[in-house]
Amino acid sequence: MFHTVENATITNIILKDNAVSGSVTRSIFANTLSNSTVENMHVLDSRLNTSHNTGTGPIAGNLVASELNNISVTNTQIDGSRFLGGLFGLYNGKSTLTNAYVNAHLINNETYMAGIATLGYAGSHLDIKDVIVNVEMVTAPTSLNTKGGLFGQNASATLDGVLVIMETNAREMNKILGTQISNGSVNTTGRGVYTIENFDGVSSTIDGIKEI
Repeated sequence: MFHTVENATITNIILKDNAVSGSVTRSIFANTLSNSTVENMHVLDSRLNTSHNTGTGPIAGNLVASELNNISVTNTQIDGSRFLGGLFGLYNGKSTLTNAYVNAHLINNETYMAGIATLGYAGSHLDIKDVIVNVEMVTAPTSLNTKGGLFGQNASATLDGVLVIMETNAREMNKILGTQISNGSVNTTGRGVYTIENFDGVSSTIDGIKEI
């Protein structure tokens, strides 16, 4: 829809049955979403297909210092080469995400893919509360340090009440962070992160992460 949305208040938007593609397209809603407040935005039954490789996500290719509440992406497919996120491609600055749901199918053959966002720039931080991420990821089983159920790499985030359900062909992919939690700055001191790992019906856990 937009190249850049900045200093805006956005409420009550439903984006349904969108098929967006192109070499410069990075998002169904906004390539860059900056210093804005978003309330009640829902992407449904859509597809995003791009060859752009600097941040792709249905809500925003690049999220900058914004507040988002009651956000969902449902039954949506995201195809590209690199930096594919279930909500955002990249994030910059300090943002909040509350009460969100992601149900997406992500496909890439290179690096960086994640259920929420692939990469946070230096000094960036996401406060995340009450979020369900239910994703299927199809990718080459390489560069798995840049791919994860929530984040790809260099993630700084506070997680409170997050459920991750992930299916993937890349059996070694981490359900939280591509570089592993010990190498990131993800804080799970709130209600924490609960993961369901789904490889051909087999369930297991990650060290330090609870499973339900």
